[in-house]
Amino acid sequence: VGEVSSLDVKTAFEIVQKITSIQGSIQDEVVKINDAQEAAVTAAAAAKEQNENKAKEQAELSLKAASDASDAVSSATLGSELSEFVDPQALHNYMTLQQYLQQFESSYSELVNDEGFKKFRFECQKAVNVPVNAISHVSSAHMTDKYIKLSRLISGQPVEAGGSTVSASRHPQGVAFCKNLLAKKFVAQGELTVSSKPEAAFAIAAILVSLWVQFPDFGQLVLAHFHRECPYLVPLFMPQVENQSNQDFYKSLGYRYSEKGEVETQPKFLKRMSGVMRLYTAIMVTRLRRQDQNKPHPHGLKQAWRWLVCMLNLEPKPDICATLILDFLEVSGYMMFATYGKVFQKLLHIICKDYFTKIQKITPSSSSGPTVRLETFLQKILKQGKIPPPEGILPNNFW
Repeated sequence: VGEVSSLDVKTAFEIVQKITSIQGSIQDEVVKINDAQEAAVTAAAAAKEQNENKAKEQAELSLKAASDASDAVSSATLGSELSEFVDPQALHNYMTLQQYLQQFESSYSELVNDEGFKKFRFECQKAVNVPVNAISHVSSAHMTDKYIKLSRLISGQPVEAGGSTVSASRHPQGVAFCKNLLAKKFVAQGELTVSSKPEAAFAIAAILVSLWVQFPDFGQLVLAHFHRECPYLVPLFMPQVENQSNQDFYKSLGYRYSEKGEVETQPKFLKRMSGVMRLYTAIMVTRLRRQDQNKPHPHGLKQAWRWLVCMLNLEPKPDICATLILDFLEVSGYMMFATYGKVFQKLLHIICKDYFTKIQKITPSSSSGPTVRLETFLQKILKQGKIPPPEGILPNNFW
């Protein structure tokens, strides 16, 4: 009935905030109590199911290890014949990474199988997807904001996501779950974003590399997912082994199948692989942030050089090799030319005179598009004596 002072307003506001906080705590406790009651009722059944799941999971992991790491490379082919499909050191790295990824994924299996944390998993996915989907080179401040959010998330610190606060450390396996989720999401940006908007690769790569510097295990997960998505990044040309179905063989090459069992078209496959390749290559040419420039690049130009040399030492395959080499040169050629000079020029001459001739011989006239595009690019750079910087590359010291 009297006057309302500013102190009264402030006090009322603080009381409302406390009530809201208490309400949230009560709701969390109610959820915990309900979960506990439900767990008590179904404890025996859950224990039995968990044991069965663990046994099934171990069997699946064993099969997956054999399938993913060397699906199309049986033990009988791991001899002299293998050099036709993959460089031995590259194969070793590939299999080591796939084994690491499988072990890492199994480390948070309890979280994945716990229905009581379904909402938590969804919140973690939102905390990953929202910042990654928003990555753009619009400004340094924008990119820094996305980097900080993702860094805090996989550090186990609380972050805001869609109006709620998410902390991966709320579950003992939450940080591992988020790290792998983020690695997979970044790789998926190759086919989802970069395949349609190639210049977007550099902003995505910049944040990815910064996180890789801070979290080396995250970087290993990224590499493993790149190789799983596109074995040509190893590079590995999966051979079809005895008794392997065509569908399993094509899946090992990176092709997707519809629910009806129909394989994706060649143009769609090449577009996806092109996006993945451009993102992967952008990582290798991305400069570190100003704060990290005293640190070594986690996956730099040396890896780019190694990939190209390994690729040229293998017999090419139609379509895909011409596509990926063109993507690689368009994205990294400018920096490799500036870094390696005449040595890189010699490598380009090998591509033009030797490797490209092999591609022409195996390419049917009905699918000559990728070959023609590569030829046009090679003729252009040989004539000009240089490779222009790729569209979308971030300026020096951008952030």
